[in-house]
Amino acid sequence: MMNDVSYLRDKLTGALIGLTRATFGNTHPTEDTWRLLIRGLSAVSSGENADAVTLTELIDEVHGEKAKLVPSCAYCASPCGRNDDYDLKKLSEADAEVRALKSRILSALGDMAACADASGKQNEETGRFAAKALFAVGEDWDTVLLLPIVEEAEQLNGKGET
Repeated sequence: MMNDVSYLRDKLTGALIGLTRATFGNTHPTEDTWRLLIRGLSAVSSGENADAVTLTELIDEVHGEKAKLVPSCAYCASPCGRNDDYDLKKLSEADAEVRALKSRILSALGDMAACADASGKQNEETGRFAAKALFAVGEDWDTVLLLPIVEEAEQLNGKGET
């Protein structure tokens, strides 16, 4: 059961990264998009005890929201993969320093989302930062590009300098 939940947390994280990719460009994310992003991050954070059913429902909601933002992607004759879910196995295969920075981003986002979700402050500003940070996790960036995201995420959570 724990392995199922762990697997589903990874799937949800990958789906959230796909959703964040869909928020960039000519799309128009809504308040629902930002709320869902924060709820999803809260569910995958270490402090949240989401069960397999909840995680599966959230994955479906994320996919539904992404389909609203980029409806033609589902039927594209030449899919580019830009908005695909991220495979977290790529994270485990990354350079140790990159992996550590991305893990810090995910941890800070989980903390931020849990606070925002609990307080009901799932606003656009929080959602946009979470999208920016998750986007970075899904990219093949080096430590130079990732470090400012880590610092901003940790500063927003009151964890100070790196």
